[in-house]
This record gives sequence, C-alpha cells and structure tokens, in this order.
Amino acid sequence: MTQVEIPVDWRRMASRVLLFCLAAEATFILLDYHLNYGRLIDVGAMRRLFNLAREDGLASWFASTQTLLIGLTLLALYAVDRSRGYLVLALGFFYLAVDDGAQLHERFSSTFDALSEGTRFPSYTWHVLFLPPFAALGLYLLWFLWRELGSPRARLLLVAAMSCLALAIVMDFFEGLPEDHPMNVYSAALGRYPSLDTWSDRRFGTTGGETLRHFSKSIEETLEMGAMSLLWFVLLGHLGTIARDVRLRAV
Repeated sequence: MTQVEIPVDWRRMASRVLLFCLAAEATFILLDYHLNYGRLIDVGAMRRLFNLAREDGLASWFASTQTLLIGLTLLALYAVDRSRGYLVLALGFFYLAVDDGAQLHERFSSTFDALSEGTRFPSYTWHVLFLPPFAALGLYLLWFLWRELGSPRARLLLVAAMSCLALAIVMDFFEGLPEDHPMNVYSAALGRYPSLDTWSDRRFGTTGGETLRHFSKSIEETLEMGAMSLLWFVLLGHLGTIARDVRLRAV
C-alpha cells in the first residue's frame, strides 16, 4: 500500500477561505437588496431565502456553518498545541453554532418574556440573559489569542473582528428600542430626513422606518459574518504557524 504525503499550505488556504467568505457575504447583500427587498422575485418563499435580516435564510445557514468550522479549527489548534484555552474556545463556538442555527437565545428570551413580566431593560431581553456570558467568551478569546498570536498583523485583525462583533451588538440594541424611546436613532433619522419615506416608497414600496430597520439588520448580520471570516482567517494562519510540519497522508 502506497502512502503519499501532501504538504498543506495553510497561509494560502487561509487567504482563499477569507476571499470566499467575503465574496459570499457580498453576494448575500446583493441578493437581499435586489431579489428580496427590491422584489425582483415575487414568490415569498424565495424572497425569505435571500432575506439577510431573517434567521432562517441562506445567509443564516452560512453564518452558523462558518461558526461551526471556526470551532473545528480551534479544536485542531488544541490537538496540535494541547493548550486548554483552545478547547474552551472550541466548545464555546460549538455552542454559538447551535445557538445561531436554532435561535436559542431568541427563543429562551421570548419564553422568559412570556412567563414573566419581562425586565426594565428597554431593548431585547436576550441582552440581559445572554450578553454577559457571550461578552465573557469574547473577552477571553481576545485575551487568550492576543497572547498566542505573535504577529502584529494577526493581532490587529483579531481586534478588528471583535470590534465588528461589538458594533453589531450595539446596532442590535438600538434595533430593539421602542419607536418612542429617546435613544431610538431610527425615529430620529426619520424626523430629520422625511424624504426617506418618499424614497423608500418609490424604490421599495415600504415606509422609511421599515427600510431603515431592514437594512440596519442586514448590516448587523453582515458585520457578524465578516467578523467571523476575519477570525477564521487569523486562526487558520496561526494553525499554519504552529503546525507547519503537519502533512496529510493519502493512501
């Protein structure tokens, strides 16, 4: 039986993965703008498939799959380095993949609201229930990987990824505010730019508020996917650094 060793160019693989992910995310934006919100397709089921703001569309599947693959990459780092930090992060990302795919934090938060009087928090309840452990995981990831990564470029990309995730959470907070809340930036924008209603009605057949909220949610989801793409790129590059002598064997 002949065995062939195949060297793995991790850096090239990481670059190609990043380009593929960014291209896919740009495609999701175009599909959402033209096919879904622009109504180039009148069939509701197909529009929902390309709706970037929904949790059951094509982009949502891509995001949860990407999160799962990041978890597997962290598991590979643990297998090579044996540092428990990678294992902790891998388990965390496996949970995030399940949470993203099954909408766990949304469903548990809705259940909490239904069984209680809710909270005094002005935005989505999940921020109160799930944001603390999510934030703890994010801070641990930033602290641990900052120590592990030796490249200033990799550290910069890590900070950029975490900043995008933080910005997405801030946007989600504003999206969950009531329309009459003083911090509601959408109501403020509509009051300052009333022409948004006219443009939105002419372009999409919707109100300015609906359009603002939809594309705000789309931008938020894109920021999350882009952040995960950057993080995956950093982890694959780091895997190539610590596992440069690893070879795949084909029988």
